[in-house]
Amino acid sequence: MTSPHRRGRAVVPGLAVAAAAVALLLALVVAARPAAAYWTSSGTTSVAATAGTLTAPAAPTVGAVTASSIALSGTLPANPSGTTYVVTVAGTTVCAPTSATWSCTATGLGADTVVSATVTASVGASWTATSAPATTRTACGVPDHLAVTAAGSVVAGVSLTATVQALDCRDVLDTSRTDSVTVTATLLGVPLTSAGATLVGGRATVTFTPTAVGLVTLTATAPGLTAGATSTTVVAGAAAFLVWDTPTRTAAGATTPLTMACGALLGSLRTCVQSPAPGVGTATWSSTVALVDAYGNPATASTSTTVSVAVGVAAPATLTIPAGATRTSAAFSTGLTTAVAGVGATITASSGLLSSVKVTNAG
Repeated sequence: MTSPHRRGRAVVPGLAVAAAAVALLLALVVAARPAAAYWTSSGTTSVAATAGTLTAPAAPTVGAVTASSIALSGTLPANPSGTTYVVTVAGTTVCAPTSATWSCTATGLGADTVVSATVTASVGASWTATSAPATTRTACGVPDHLAVTAAGSVVAGVSLTATVQALDCRDVLDTSRTDSVTVTATLLGVPLTSAGATLVGGRATVTFTPTAVGLVTLTATAPGLTAGATSTTVVAGAAAFLVWDTPTRTAAGATTPLTMACGALLGSLRTCVQSPAPGVGTATWSSTVALVDAYGNPATASTSTTVSVAVGVAAPATLTIPAGATRTSAAFSTGLTTAVAGVGATITASSGLLSSVKVTNAG
C-alpha cells in the first residue's frame, strides 16, 4: 500500500536551496521505511522534494515445471506512477510485466537444477524493491528408472514377493507412472520364470515361488524406463527324500560307474534306469545316499538320520547321515550284493524321518 506523499517546499537563495532539499529528503526517508524518495527542482530559486513508499512485489507463483523451463505468475502491488517491474530467474530477466496480473515462462534452464525467481519494482535507476525468492527445481532430464526390492533370502517352495517402483533421477517415487512392467527371475543367467504387472501410483508387486537353489536375480523392465534388478538367495527346504549319488556296479572284479536316468519325484517314488544295462551274474552296487528337499535340492539333516538300505530280498543294512550333513561321508555297499539275471534290481532306502525312495531297475 502506498503511504501518503509528503511534500515540502522552500524558497532559499544560493547554496541554501540544495542544503534544505537534502535535509528534507533524509527526514522523509527515515520516517517512511521502506521508501523510495525522489525529488525534482524548478528554476534556480526553489526546489520541490517528494517521497513515497515503494512496495516490494509478492514472490512469484511457480506453475508447470519441465526439465528446461518453469512457468511463473503473480500480482503487482499498487505503487507510484512510473514504477516498472522485471521478473528474474537465475540472474536473467525473463519478462517485464505491466499489468496487475501477470504470467511468463523462463526457458533454457538446466535439467534437475535449483533456480530462484524474483520480481523487482523500480522507480528510476536508483530505487528498487525486490520480492522474496520463489525457489524450485527443474525436472529430470533422463527417463525414470525401475527399482526392485525383495527379501534377501527365501526357502525353496516359499512365495517370494518383489516390489517394483518407478523412481525419478532423485530416486523419488513417480506416482504418475502407470506402465506395464515385466519381472524376470534368472539363475546363473538362465531365465526361470517371469511375471507381469501394471504400475499403480508408480508401484507394483509380483510374486514368484522359486524351487531351484542359488542366487536368483529379479530384473524389472518396461518400455521407455531404465531396467532395475535385485538378487535373492534361494536355500533348500527341509530334507524330504533320499537319493543315490554317484552309483557304481562291481562284477567280476570290474567296477563300472552307473548313469541313472531318473524321472521326477512322485510322492515318495523315484524311478531310475541304469546305463549301461545290467549284466548277468552276481554284482555289488555302491553309492552314497544323499538327502534332498521336496524339489530335489541338496538338503541338510536337522538331526542324525539312520537309513536302512536293501536290494531285492537281501538283508537290509544301515548307514547314518550326521546332523548338518547332506549325505553320508563314505560310499555304502555292505548288504547290497545280490544275484541278478539281467533283469535289474529294486533298491529301497528308508528312514524313520523320511519317506521311502524306491529306485527301480538300478542295475
